[in-house]
Formats: sequence, C-alpha cells, structure tokens
Amino acid sequence: MKYREIILFITKNNIYIFKDTEESISSFENLELELSDVLDGIELDKNDKIYIFLDLYYFNQYKRKFIL
Repeated sequence: MKYREIILFITKNNIYIFKDTEESISSFENLELELSDVLDGIELDKNDKIYIFLDLYYFNQYKRKFIL
C-alpha cells in the first residue's frame, strides 16, 4: 500500500512542514497545541510515515523529555 512521508522540522517558534510536494510554515507560542493542530490538519492515513526533527539548539533535555 502506498504511503506518504511527512517531515516536520521544529525550531524555537516555527514548525516547517514538508509533505508531498507542499512546504509550509506554522508559527507557534505553545508547541503542544500547535503540533496537535498541525497533525490534525495533515489528515494522516495509518500507513503514512512522519519524521520529526528538532533544532536542538533551542531545546533542553530533562529526564529524557525535550523542553523549551
């Protein structure tokens, strides 16, 4: 079955979204809420693959979790 590959690159205030031949940018103040909205807007299929990359310069790791 065919699947899509979707790439999310998260920086301090933006989420860069690459899917199919589309590219878009979403700005945020609350990453958790914005990420939820972005994923809802993509309309994922169970076979789709999502790759999430963090710009680690802006994130700290605390007890195996990334925080701003």
